[in-house]
Amino acid sequence: MEQLQDEFTLFMPTIEAAMAKRGGGGGPSSDRYERNARRLFSGRLIPKEPPRAAPQPLSEAVAAAPAAGADGEKQDMNVMQLRRAWSAKQQTSKDGWMRWLRDLTCELLEQSPSNSLRACSGLAGRHTRLGRNLFNAAFVSCWTQLSGGHQQEIIASLQTVAANDEVPAEILQAILGLAEYMERDEKQIPIDLKLLGDYADRCHALPKELHYKEAEWTLEKNYETIKKLIELNQNLDLHDSAIGMLDYVRKEQPDIQESVEWYTRLQQWDKALVIYRRQEAEGGESRENTMGQVRCLFEMSDWAALVPLYERIWSGDDHPLQLASANIGMSMAWATGDIDRMEFYLSALPTNSGDKSFCRALLAVHRQSYAEARQYIDEARLAIDIDLSPQITESDSRGYSQLFQCQMLTELEEVIESKTAPDDRERQLGIVTAWRERLSGIQQDVGMWQRLLRLRSMVLRPILDLDTWIKYVNMSRKSGQLRIARDAIAELLDDEARYMSELSL
Repeated sequence: MEQLQDEFTLFMPTIEAAMAKRGGGGGPSSDRYERNARRLFSGRLIPKEPPRAAPQPLSEAVAAAPAAGADGEKQDMNVMQLRRAWSAKQQTSKDGWMRWLRDLTCELLEQSPSNSLRACSGLAGRHTRLGRNLFNAAFVSCWTQLSGGHQQEIIASLQTVAANDEVPAEILQAILGLAEYMERDEKQIPIDLKLLGDYADRCHALPKELHYKEAEWTLEKNYETIKKLIELNQNLDLHDSAIGMLDYVRKEQPDIQESVEWYTRLQQWDKALVIYRRQEAEGGESRENTMGQVRCLFEMSDWAALVPLYERIWSGDDHPLQLASANIGMSMAWATGDIDRMEFYLSALPTNSGDKSFCRALLAVHRQSYAEARQYIDEARLAIDIDLSPQITESDSRGYSQLFQCQMLTELEEVIESKTAPDDRERQLGIVTAWRERLSGIQQDVGMWQRLLRLRSMVLRPILDLDTWIKYVNMSRKSGQLRIARDAIAELLDDEARYMSELSL
């Protein structure tokens, strides 16, 4: 009471209830309590600082701390109990594997030489999150007490578990977390770097996979490792690192053959197109090469070169190639405003195509069939939900494209709302404001911005959204896609001329 002062009043009802239950208390302690309570309410209770312990050097604290065990003596570890817990029995479900990890964690805590960790074993068995947080510390505390043979045995058990194709991602993440914890503690886990990189790849832990691939690169510089490093850096939005990796390879290994896949990963579509065309000149046409050129030209928005290429594809008889190119053809027709070609490519899209419902909704909006468009939007959302839930559980980056597609569907609904209520200026202003605010959460990706602006231009002309288009032009310029930047500026100038012409009428 003397230390807490006014804050102590929160506890007084509970204290008085306990004293009344014991028959009113009585005795010196009760009298002192009542006396201090009166002084507290009258403001005459003198504050008292809590006693402060003298600082103690860490080395002395460690030396003075008792060894594990209630009596201050070190407790023996029951290795047989641990062996039964870490033995990798075949499980048939995710729940079975998670139960195995929980049992192993609890046993590691129970057998830990640390008294603090032992005290948590019972609670960790009832609270999964606590056990997951203490797994690394419990493992390392037992690891230091195990013999070399037993250390090899538990590592072999972990590798056996991780090698199972049915093991859930949480188990792999636990092993990777353990490896990182031991590495920080300067105790390298005896698992091969390639295996750890494979575990990270399977559970989509991209930063950890990049870490192990970089370590693998220092030991073995080969083509597959280069390709994977460029891919990982690109997937983690580390574009400068990916380009730097490619420049380093060119400098250190000038004789290594350049891969078109490197440039597509780095989104350097012009350089990839040069390689595709050189391969076509040397080895003739192929389905893979043609699709590579289609993608490069599409990403570069080079419609002048892409339209003749599509005419050549669809005038031939390579049906698989036509099906593979129908999706990009649909996007090309939408970008160029060719509604007839949109309907043509839509009919060629495979039935199970994830974009087919979205494309149908687009065409329905162009035909002013808004009820039909809303139906297709609902179908597209249902298709996205099937893929979105498992992918976003694995990692945010894997589910981002589906989340972006969800935003496209939402904005298509808002386009419909703007078209059906052209006189509701307040609502239209609210939609435009929301569109501009959403851009702050969109990745700096030219392709994504291009699709969004194309969708919004159905109701919001570019000249009236000038700030957004200038950002888009700058983004295209900085990423080296000068053709797209030039085309965007030309579209702005054309729209401005049309807008001024309409105002003068």
